[in-house]
Amino acid sequence: LYFVGLMSSSKESFVEHVVLMELSSDASEAQIETMMDAVHDLAFIDGVQSISIGAQDSELYDDYNPRDQGFTHALVVRLRDAEALERYNKHPEHVRVKKELIAPICKRVLGIDYVDSKPKCPVNPFVFTGLVAGAAAVAGFLLGRSTK
Repeated sequence: LYFVGLMSSSKESFVEHVVLMELSSDASEAQIETMMDAVHDLAFIDGVQSISIGAQDSELYDDYNPRDQGFTHALVVRLRDAEALERYNKHPEHVRVKKELIAPICKRVLGIDYVDSKPKCPVNPFVFTGLVAGAAAVAGFLLGRSTK
């Protein structure tokens, strides 16, 4: 799981909510897809900055050695602050997704929440260049219109 974005190294802290799940071997592909779609849809909850969920990929590269200890899926939710985590955990739709879509197919779960007080994310040069070029084009357009 990797997030690429424009973030200042002086950004205030955020909360990372990390959940590892071992799904039942009886879980159907349709159940898993429905669950993962529903988790992605929780991004509307106030304070959620991003949600990522996916299955362990044991073939990431040739000599990749998975360390999943039987966990099959991971979920990472980045939240603005501890209050956002509380809202997320108590939100009726989150509670419903856990109860109706995750619990029936999940054998085991491990979760951890932490505050990152010194977050650093790389600046993707292509995104940054695109933003600068786009801003320059808009500025040029606006300046050109204002002089006529």
